[in-house]
Amino acid sequence: MILRIQQFRVHTVIGTNDWERHRPQEVFVNIELDVDARAAVEHDDLAGTVDYAALCERIQTQAREKRRFLLERFASEILNLVLAEAPVRSATVEVTKPNVLPAVQAVSVRLSGTNAPGA
Repeated sequence: MILRIQQFRVHTVIGTNDWERHRPQEVFVNIELDVDARAAVEHDDLAGTVDYAALCERIQTQAREKRRFLLERFASEILNLVLAEAPVRSATVEVTKPNVLPAVQAVSVRLSGTNAPGA
């Protein structure tokens, strides 16, 4: 089953320019999860799938806790957090930073990862 979290607004301090280092900026996070949710479907029970509200809260907390220079780093941290969810088999995370350059609408980074069989 594919579970998507789309256009999740997150505020974090991120960037290499001096003006970016002083206050949080809004970035958007898209997450696509391949989840083994058979138990959730069969039993209509949240325990058998990803609690996406709790996952989003953990991502928000991670975003607030430290400053980063690179989107790549932030996307990697989110991917690691997502892959730690029990029923997640694989995931893709995209972090988009809007209005970073005058002539560019947005810059984004997309990373994918897979849990090893039996993990």
